[in-house]
Amino acid sequence: MNSKEKKQKGAIFIYLLIFVAIFAMIMPAVVSNFVAKLLLLKLTIMREQAFQIAEAGIDYYQWHLIKFPDDYQDGTGQSGPYAHDYVDYDTQQTIGQFSLTITPPPYGGGAATIQSTGWTNDNPNIKRIVTATYGFPSLASYALLAHDWIYAWSTEAYSGPVHSDTGIRFEATTTSSVTSSVQTTYTTDCNQEYPERSCPTTSTKNAVWATGSNGSESSPYWSNPTTVADFAGVNTAFSDIQSNSQINLPLSNKLGYSLVFNGNGTVTVYKVLRTMNTGSRFPVIKALSGGTDTGLGYIIGGTDYASGICSNSSCNGCGSSGRCLQYTTAVPSEGLRIYVKENLWIDGTVKGRVIVAAADSSALNTNPNANGTASNLMPNIYISNNIRYSNGENGASGQAADTLGLMAQGNIIVTKNAPNTLYVDGALLAQHGFVAAPICYSGGSSHGGSVAPPTSAVYFYGSVILYGSWWFNFTNYCGSSFTDGYYNPFFKWDTNLLYYPPPFFPASSVSAGIQLEKWTSN
Repeated sequence: MNSKEKKQKGAIFIYLLIFVAIFAMIMPAVVSNFVAKLLLLKLTIMREQAFQIAEAGIDYYQWHLIKFPDDYQDGTGQSGPYAHDYVDYDTQQTIGQFSLTITPPPYGGGAATIQSTGWTNDNPNIKRIVTATYGFPSLASYALLAHDWIYAWSTEAYSGPVHSDTGIRFEATTTSSVTSSVQTTYTTDCNQEYPERSCPTTSTKNAVWATGSNGSESSPYWSNPTTVADFAGVNTAFSDIQSNSQINLPLSNKLGYSLVFNGNGTVTVYKVLRTMNTGSRFPVIKALSGGTDTGLGYIIGGTDYASGICSNSSCNGCGSSGRCLQYTTAVPSEGLRIYVKENLWIDGTVKGRVIVAAADSSALNTNPNANGTASNLMPNIYISNNIRYSNGENGASGQAADTLGLMAQGNIIVTKNAPNTLYVDGALLAQHGFVAAPICYSGGSSHGGSVAPPTSAVYFYGSVILYGSWWFNFTNYCGSSFTDGYYNPFFKWDTNLLYYPPPFFPASSVSAGIQLEKWTSN
């Protein structure tokens, strides 16, 4: 071997040493990275398996709630958590477990929260948590829901679904759906179920229609026919409220009761002694009491209670006072349920969860007949001033939110002396009657004078539900050409009412089934 070949072999050996050295330096990092990726992949697989097991726990309890909608103890009658084996479908082997923690809805209904924690038997320390909230939707699923015909004026505005079982002339503005459960409707106000004001056999239109400029903008939101609104659960709701009420007011032997919410989580109860602004009337589409329909219905008695408060709870010696003080009570943390069998006046600032029902099972009629004669009238609820939530529209949500339900067997009426700019927060329900600001008081005067000024407005935040007619804006009634009521009604649906309504507020159709309201995972 000559010196040249020795030099070449030496150079190769040096290169080999350099390569081995570089390989020795790089390879551990490569191997370590590869091992780390394998471990990460294995961890990802284990986490995914744990997640699927946790998700199976949610699916299981959704099925359980469909079969047993009032069971929040997994059929055990005991407090949780509730552990279940998870059996692999392909191998039929138990490969893991899930544990359920169930938070039932607030007393009187709402949404339930299910937390499912899943893990595999091979890696029990690797856990995944899935949380889901389920509930049956309440009837307060709309900004405005009516069984009867709706005429939405051009000065009205809606933020939330609107529905009528009979038909809608919708000249208003909206950002949400406008639906009717029928294909066609009549072009004029008429009575489809009672003979006093019969409907024409011709002159029909599509169930949702308009003639004004707002129609082209709102028409993309129109839809019909859709399902019929479900009022079947309302009777049960009244019964449940009465059975579970903390305050069941006895007959006052006066004109009814006044409830004032004080904004600090309390409510003050008064008896109403004297009223004013009598002889009020309202347009009638559906009069349950019979008689010759003149196109106007009547309200017996005054819509407003007189001024002055008497502190004598027996109401003796109260003179000309409009009300006498009974007591003040707190709204419990689980909510307050109030039941009364006669007329009720409401105002104030609500803090907490409250339901108020005015109903009398012996009453037969929503309105007096056309002569103004009273006969077995259903109780009304009168809104005499602003009704607000203490935490406002942008406060807490879910179970922590303020919520108010006003349920009248008869009508819900805004009184003549209510503010010219009125705010009403809550879910309003008139089971057999209307929701309205009446017109044509004694002497021909209207709300706010002879004309409702263009600046007058009523702001509804919540849901308005009624079987009869909706009237807050009138023209050409009482023999003169004036507009009465509130010139600008605004409706904003409180979406929190869908799954977190007031206690014992009626649910929507059971056929809608339990629905997923919220879903999260870690």
